[in-house]
Amino acid sequence: AQRLWIRLRTFREEWFLDTEYGVPYWNILGKKISKAQVDLIFQREILAEAGVTEITAFESSIKNRQYSMSFRVRVSTGDETDTITINPTN
Repeated sequence: AQRLWIRLRTFREEWFLDTEYGVPYWNILGKKISKAQVDLIFQREILAEAGVTEITAFESSIKNRQYSMSFRVRVSTGDETDTITINPTN
């Protein structure tokens, strides 16, 4: 859960040791793309994290131009995480 939280809060190219790590926020911010496209970007990032085998639940919303999401994942040990929530206030 902690690694996912860090990955999803990191802008792609922000970390000099791995410029492919993180979310391509510059492709999202200020662009006219659908919520479905934004969901897909985040789901791809979640699945790119080592040890994540599947997304078992995913919900997202946009209110006042602010995107938030909650999700659970299954990891390679077979365990499922508690719900992870990412929103502008955390």
